[in-house]
Amino acid sequence: MDNKLNTCISISELFYNNSSGLRYIIPNYQRPYEWDEQQIQQLIDDIVNAKQEHCSAYFLGTIVLGNYNKDNNIIEIVDGQQRLTTLLYILQHNATPSFHLYNSNLLDKTIPPDKRLQSIIDDILEEHKLQSNDDLFSFLKEHVYLFQTVLPANTDLNRYFEIMNSRGQQLQPQDVVKAYLMEQLEDENERSSFSVIWDACSDMDGYVQDAFPEEKRTELFGDSWNSIPSIQKIECVFTRKDSQDDTIVLHEQTILDIINTDITSEYSSPPLNRDRTKHGIVSFPTFLLHVLNLIQTKNCTNKHSNTSQYNSDSAIPNENHLIHKFKEWTKTDNIMEFAYSLLHYRALLDSFVIKTTDTPETWAICRYSKSMNTSSSDSNPYKDDSSRMILLQSMLRVTFTDQRRVFISPLLEHIDDYYNENIDHDNQSLQKLFDSIHEWCRSTLCKQLSNDGNNDLCQAICSAAKKGTGTSHFLMNMLDYLIWDAEHSKNNSSTCIQPLINKHKDILDKECEGIHQRIFDDFQFRYRNSIEHFFPQNPSSTTDRGEDKSEVSEELRDNIGNLCMMTRSENSRRGNLFPSAKVEQYSSSDQSLKFHIMAALLKKEETWNNNTVKKHATTMHKLLQEFLSCECDSSNCDAATEA
Repeated sequence: MDNKLNTCISISELFYNNSSGLRYIIPNYQRPYEWDEQQIQQLIDDIVNAKQEHCSAYFLGTIVLGNYNKDNNIIEIVDGQQRLTTLLYILQHNATPSFHLYNSNLLDKTIPPDKRLQSIIDDILEEHKLQSNDDLFSFLKEHVYLFQTVLPANTDLNRYFEIMNSRGQQLQPQDVVKAYLMEQLEDENERSSFSVIWDACSDMDGYVQDAFPEEKRTELFGDSWNSIPSIQKIECVFTRKDSQDDTIVLHEQTILDIINTDITSEYSSPPLNRDRTKHGIVSFPTFLLHVLNLIQTKNCTNKHSNTSQYNSDSAIPNENHLIHKFKEWTKTDNIMEFAYSLLHYRALLDSFVIKTTDTPETWAICRYSKSMNTSSSDSNPYKDDSSRMILLQSMLRVTFTDQRRVFISPLLEHIDDYYNENIDHDNQSLQKLFDSIHEWCRSTLCKQLSNDGNNDLCQAICSAAKKGTGTSHFLMNMLDYLIWDAEHSKNNSSTCIQPLINKHKDILDKECEGIHQRIFDDFQFRYRNSIEHFFPQNPSSTTDRGEDKSEVSEELRDNIGNLCMMTRSENSRRGNLFPSAKVEQYSSSDQSLKFHIMAALLKKEETWNNNTVKKHATTMHKLLQEFLSCECDSSNCDAATEA
């Protein structure tokens, strides 16, 4: 094996300056390309965020290679095919790389291009407003790196894959952080407690209670196993002399020890009744950063400020900064305090924050509970307003697709403020919780709207509402939430939460006429990550209009009155259809509420033209103005009136 192949390699060197002529082969045993749109979006978001944070060197992970054939100068990709393929298509948006992927059966043939994949990636890059000559591509080529490692000759690949499947592919940054923090603890009982808490919290599927034996579960979470233990209570449970009986006594461990540990011996008994049907919406490394952020914010003198500390996306760094952030933090702070806080916030996360289910794009909030000595997770923590909280949180989740999930910290902060160990909360505290989350949404949206340098909020709304495909996804999703919230409040007398729209509910009710109540009852936020023009932006002369007489002037096609959210695949299928055809083909599917309002207006007006666009735009402006608490005359807004 040539040791020169084990190296840290820049994207530029790998994809454009492959002077060695090494050919990368996808072997037959590899699965086909299977990344979905969300994974592609995540990779691009990570690169964009790294550039915005001015990273001098951004590490994208490890590419594992094997079976190097020096005579033919070929090598197999053992792990990393998905990333390499995605990067190849991203770079083709800028300049065609000299790098190719080869089929193992046809060494003289490259893998044929995938037009659908290229289209998806091009759409995502365009949503980021990235042109082919954008600085992002220079950053990607010169400042983004992969670590290339080659397995020793004669490696048993079957054994290697077995190890990867059971242990994970490589030592992760969170493993390094765990080893580093434990190294700072001199007391063996503290080390044992830290390890137990860390391991219990690290599995983001299911509920943290399941990681503890029943006796310890009762000590921590009460007789019903669903109270939220305070940081003080957690400390008390883990520092009592008899509390170490069912924890693990560890000997001094290095990072190498952790790598070589037999994972089946880390627990004295296997986890009990682990619920694998519900999944956390945040990764463990990112959750660690949120807990660290919450601790640091609590220790700040301005923690009682009326303004949330988390209005900036920079509050939570990328996972690649995990090791650095913790090494920086341990210079001044208490490691065991972090461990107790980690368990406390994990219990809050499990009880009061949405999880995904095994059904795609289905959300649930269920508190863990005890029933006949088995776990049951059907307890509703928000009473009659559970559906409202699920819609609110899922709206944030599908909007902030970046892995940092910037809304998690403020969400946990507000839940921690207004909830204690008592399960039953009064209506007043629940209203305060919603008010706090709504206020974070309000301030974050205001900041987003003013990023163009317009400090006049009314004008910022007008400017943001005529950007076509560049319209803020947060703004569009927030409109759907405001529409749903108004309709839900009107039809549910049991709710204790005040509606966000009062002043303009009559005009909204009028636009919602003709929409079946089932549309609102069944509505869910999905990953509608593409902006659709209701009247096509570039109508084709060959597209069959049928009897559709709609016509919208070019100046108004990018107006918010002509826009709605949908999935990218739906957008690509029907982008050039005229309004009537779009409604006929898709009105029965799970579309955005704004789409259903536009469909209802089309049916009522029997056409879609400048007047209907402006009418709908005025309503959307009024909803935004009421939510953002600004008094504006919508008729003076050029976005709503220009013809």
